[in-house]
Amino acid sequence: GRGAFGTVYICRNNNGNRVVLKQIVVGHLKEKELKDTEDEVKIMSSLNHPNVIKYIHSFLNDDCLVIIMEYATKGTLNDYLNQQKGKLLSQEKILHIFGQLCLALQYLHSKNILHRDITTNNILLTGCYQHVIKLSDFGLSKVLSSKSRNSSLVGTPCYLSPELCQGRAYGIHSDIWALGCVLYNMCTLKQAFQAQSLASLVFNIMHGELQPIDSKEYSSGLMEILQVLLDRDPLNRPTTTGLIGHPLLTLTIYNITTNLSSVNKEHIDILN
Repeated sequence: GRGAFGTVYICRNNNGNRVVLKQIVVGHLKEKELKDTEDEVKIMSSLNHPNVIKYIHSFLNDDCLVIIMEYATKGTLNDYLNQQKGKLLSQEKILHIFGQLCLALQYLHSKNILHRDITTNNILLTGCYQHVIKLSDFGLSKVLSSKSRNSSLVGTPCYLSPELCQGRAYGIHSDIWALGCVLYNMCTLKQAFQAQSLASLVFNIMHGELQPIDSKEYSSGLMEILQVLLDRDPLNRPTTTGLIGHPLLTLTIYNITTNLSSVNKEHIDILN
């Protein structure tokens, strides 16, 4: 497929295992686009976590930058939600996916990396252990100093936080808001905020009310998590560490980390 800066192919390595090859024609890129591409490679090559898509190698071929990455066999979370055809996910399945996202984000934030484009299209699924999820696409990611904030308007519109819509400074809290939008999407199979125009969407994000969720399907604890993730005051949103320590997620996180340790060892062997 084709993206903003390049073309993506699914290939096989020397061992016959599928990998993703992203080819970017760097000769035609503007200075900022080239820097964004270099930043993406730099960030990806520094990451090593079972819930983050694995960087394998990169090299220059004529005027093209080639990035080789892990292949996620089951597509995107967006694909998976569309395949449900209106049938809501169980709370157990939602927590299984959400818990892994929290672990991935905790890892990024611990390295002062802000993802800035968390969407269901940038969350990939594998066939391992009831779907191991992989956070991907670091083209908009930014490494922050401990005190820095960034106010550039980036990301997928319906996942933008209120502070971004207002042009206000932000840190990790915008990732947390986007995580809340993903959680709402998993609970309803709908976007948290929708509109016919960007101006209307921005208004809805800043002032609109969420459509209620069927309380018969999900616990009050899950609804409380969703509510605090989508608090319009960024300072009221939890950190990923706080989320992981939530009583509703304790057992889920334990099961995930226990199983991922063995899955990751097997997966590393496959990639080599």
